[in-house]
Amino acid sequence: MNQWPHLVAEATDPYFSDHSMMSVAITSDQRRNAKPFRFLNHLATHKDFLDVVQLVWSTPVSENSEIQGTTKCNIGQLRQCYTNPTLYESEREIKLSLEKWVMVQESILRQKSRVQWLKLGDTNSAYFHTCLKNRISQNCIRRLTNEFGDVVSTESGIETEDIADLKALGCDGFNACFFKKAWPVIGADVSEAVIQFFQTTWMYKAINCTTVTLIPKTGTVMDCLIDCSQSAFVPGRVITDNILLSHELVKGYRRRGLSPRCMLKIDMQKTYDSVEWSFLEQVLVGLNFPSKFIGWIITCIRTVSYSIIINGKPSLPFEAKKGLRQGDPMSPFLFVMVMEYLSRVLKQVGRNSDFNFHPKCERLNLIHLGFADDLLLFCRGDIGLVQLLFERFQCFSKVSGLVANFSKSSVYCGGMTSEEEQEILGTLGFSKGELPFRYLGVPLCTKRVSYIQCQPLLNKILNRIKSWTTKFLSYAGRAQLIKSVLFSIQVFWAQVFVLPKKVIKSIVATCRSFLWTGRTEISKKALLAWSKVCQPETAGGLNILDITAWNKAAISKLLWNLCQKKDKLWVRWIHCYYGTSRNLLEDIPKQASWIMQKLMKAGKYFLEAGYTLFDIPQMNCFHTKQFYLKIREEFPKVTWRRMVCNNMGLPKWVFILRIAAHGNLYTRDRLSSWGVTTTQVCPLCDLVPESDSHLFFACSATGQLWLKLLRWQGIHRNNWR
Repeated sequence: MNQWPHLVAEATDPYFSDHSMMSVAITSDQRRNAKPFRFLNHLATHKDFLDVVQLVWSTPVSENSEIQGTTKCNIGQLRQCYTNPTLYESEREIKLSLEKWVMVQESILRQKSRVQWLKLGDTNSAYFHTCLKNRISQNCIRRLTNEFGDVVSTESGIETEDIADLKALGCDGFNACFFKKAWPVIGADVSEAVIQFFQTTWMYKAINCTTVTLIPKTGTVMDCLIDCSQSAFVPGRVITDNILLSHELVKGYRRRGLSPRCMLKIDMQKTYDSVEWSFLEQVLVGLNFPSKFIGWIITCIRTVSYSIIINGKPSLPFEAKKGLRQGDPMSPFLFVMVMEYLSRVLKQVGRNSDFNFHPKCERLNLIHLGFADDLLLFCRGDIGLVQLLFERFQCFSKVSGLVANFSKSSVYCGGMTSEEEQEILGTLGFSKGELPFRYLGVPLCTKRVSYIQCQPLLNKILNRIKSWTTKFLSYAGRAQLIKSVLFSIQVFWAQVFVLPKKVIKSIVATCRSFLWTGRTEISKKALLAWSKVCQPETAGGLNILDITAWNKAAISKLLWNLCQKKDKLWVRWIHCYYGTSRNLLEDIPKQASWIMQKLMKAGKYFLEAGYTLFDIPQMNCFHTKQFYLKIREEFPKVTWRRMVCNNMGLPKWVFILRIAAHGNLYTRDRLSSWGVTTTQVCPLCDLVPESDSHLFFACSATGQLWLKLLRWQGIHRNNWR
């Protein structure tokens, strides 16, 4: 894959055999089209950047491929000069110039590879380049199957085929970095164009990407407009609200002798691409938005055009007829306004005296829970009521364009006979669902989450580590991947569940093995204990998140929400059916779901952090990170902390320096004690055993190196010590 990213492997039809032949197409990559212009962020750091922008602002922008070629040429020439022993007097200037162009090359490759979690400055060009070639291989379209079942493999044939799920990319190639850096030059013209749009509601189609600046400060407006059962894209509402409340409503579905109840899980297909513009306009009018504001919004969505990039070559732009552009910051708010129409229709159904609510839903008039396009409908287990809810949804589908995906929608029944369940399934055309199932990324279950149910979390972490590109990462790169990606995957689960100890041990073992070996196989090889790795950098650690402590802090915030955030729907439901927060802290209701019982027992975590149960209702705010720091023990600071914390060197060298400060490098004296090697003699001086102190300070070869480094810095000493 690294050397031939254009190869195609395909498993052929096995016919009567239990084996399939693998067909590998070994051909050169013929589809190297001219790439569209993309602004590279490193250009904004050039000293003549603003002057060039001022000069050519009103003229077409040319390609910048020559800059990349110049970068590679400069790097090659500087490396040759750097290794020439006759030019030591200009070594410092050459080194600074080399570092500059290496940074430019790394910046270009990072931007093209779309890797966001790894920072610049660690010379990860090989990793970025590998990710870039992987992206090129994955994005290359070599053939398509049309509506008649025919395979189209020619370039002209592929361009004429329709491609679904289009993403609206800017056609000019300039990103936010360009506008920020060039704003002193272009700011007046851009501002004048935006002001003209507000005054005339007319927009030149080619600059539709500037509509991202037209989003109003929604603040409390969205909270007033959108029903509390919709948790997405409304300030103050989070995804965990729906997860917690849904666990309470389904906790008894597997018990016998229950009153009949039913839940519909509706999956809507191509939600953003299917919204009818005329319906959206009517919704905005119905919500009493000013007519001029509605004109701005409608102009923004009606002037959208798309250009499909096939193997790097953009096609001719074409206009959209419906739908909201994915990636536009305005689209989520418009979508939840469309879903608000469905919420109000269902609320009207609940006001009907003949309607029977789902158990423990009537007091709050709760019929549905929504998070963007994820929809749960609740009612009593009766065929007539289920039909009534689905008919209302069908009416909403006809006017809005949002339809249900019958293959992914399910019905969940409790306290009903098999005949009644089959009648409902036959009427709706949905499949029968079984608990637990995946809802909003986590398992929705009636019992405590098990290790098996957490397997998707572990698999997601393993898939990121098993990527063949991670083998190009250094120790520092692996540590950064663990900090920014792997632990962020489990943080969401930790905000909902008290993770089983076995799951936490598996995550820690996997991350520990990846950090020290670069592989996923569990290994006990480690230069530092994991408890030391999780300590702050001032204490000699890597400041990697302690999962157990973070899990406690996240669950403690839910308990604080239960006492303070009485406007949240799930908190109102708990207070309505289980009692006030003060009573819940003293007496945990036995009829609560397992997840709620764990939450109400989180008072012990406040005690660990130095609080009392009476302090919880008095806390005006709660910061998870601050609570996390309090729940952990205090760590003594190491004497050499400034040497690594304030070090401006490359991260991978600072990482090695930290290991050396701990005295845990793989020197020969340590390897000999483990039986790895038979000799302890230093390979540089070949005189005395090699140890940390000898390697860095006592060795004669090291002394010569220190003298050269001091002389290079302009410091002249007879003895480097």
